Amino acid sequence: MPKTNTPTSIRPVGEHVSLKQQALPALYAGFSEHYVGSGTMALQYAVQQIKAQHRHPRCEIMLPAYACPDLVSACIGAGVTPILVDLGPNSPFPSLDAIKDKLTQHSAGVILINFLGLSPPKRLFDDISALGLMTIEDRAQSFEPAHEAGKLLGDYVIFSFGKGKPVSLLGGGLCLSRSANTATDATEQKSNTSDSKIPWTFRLKASLYNLVIQPFFYYCLLKVPGLSIGETHYKAPEPIENLPAFKHHLIRANIGRQHAINQNAQDQLTQAAAAKGLHSFGSAPYEQRLLRLPFLAPNKQHRDTVLTQLNASGIGASAMYNTPLPNIKGTPLDSAQREAAYPNALDFADRLITLPCHSGVRGPAFKRILSALADTQISN
Repeated sequence: MPKTNTPTSIRPVGEHVSLKQQALPALYAGFSEHYVGSGTMALQYAVQQIKAQHRHPRCEIMLPAYACPDLVSACIGAGVTPILVDLGPNSPFPSLDAIKDKLTQHSAGVILINFLGLSPPKRLFDDISALGLMTIEDRAQSFEPAHEAGKLLGDYVIFSFGKGKPVSLLGGGLCLSRSANTATDATEQKSNTSDSKIPWTFRLKASLYNLVIQPFFYYCLLKVPGLSIGETHYKAPEPIENLPAFKHHLIRANIGRQHAINQNAQDQLTQAAAAKGLHSFGSAPYEQRLLRLPFLAPNKQHRDTVLTQLNASGIGASAMYNTPLPNIKGTPLDSAQREAAYPNALDFADRLITLPCHSGVRGPAFKRILSALADTQISN
């Protein structure tokens, strides 16, 4: 971080992309691996596999009512009906009672999201399996190293290599499957990795990305009108494509680029946030690598006040999706689901605020966030 008066902004997420290529062996014992063009495609692939095993013509997949609209896109692309379920109180994870309320003969599975690095409880996976449903563990917001594969709990597990992800290739995804019926497909795909030369267009794109996430250039980017950085939109599904061979050879080096956990920094930020009425949830103090550091404010007004003041100070704070899925423009849900009430999801969306905790949050940047939190004024 510059020590001059040069204007800067701390990005919410994002790690540098390495262009070092290395051979990539199979990563996860006990899973077949299917590499595709995006995290949404990986999710769509998993939903298709569940649909193929479903015994009824109509297939429904449940997903949390507070989530990225890409989950709906993946279901639509796979030809299944997305069914929204409410969250548990003060939680990013679906309520088991809400899942049971939506259970029909058409129900085939549930998408459970690893939220910013926080996993749903194992008991929830077990209870869903006891209902006869399959689980997709969506880890688009986290990456579990191969030696920690025992922590993966879903029948299918999704990783994303998109912009701002813990392991970024500026696009790409991986679907892990415990099902034997996908093993041949994945093996055939992985053998087709002969053309691994990195295109000059990708080299340029990666270089620009690595530049623009620097504090000064990110500040300049925020000043460009019409970019709408960080806004959530529904995107229509796309046909599933395999991950390009050159990106397959970049995965290993970019896994190695993941930053180490700064436990002391996380603990200090948690304490400073608590002094402003922002409280952790789940297993805090967090002992795992997080994509962002999440907190819940007492109410929406409190959250919005803190969010506005932090971002005015150049801190990459975020409310993420800011609203439940039915309220995100363009999301193709039927009228019954659009008009239904999801009180816990709405409450969670209104109160959530996240702070940066990427590799750039150290030294002056870390002190700057602490100072901005201390200076935040909350009116009673």
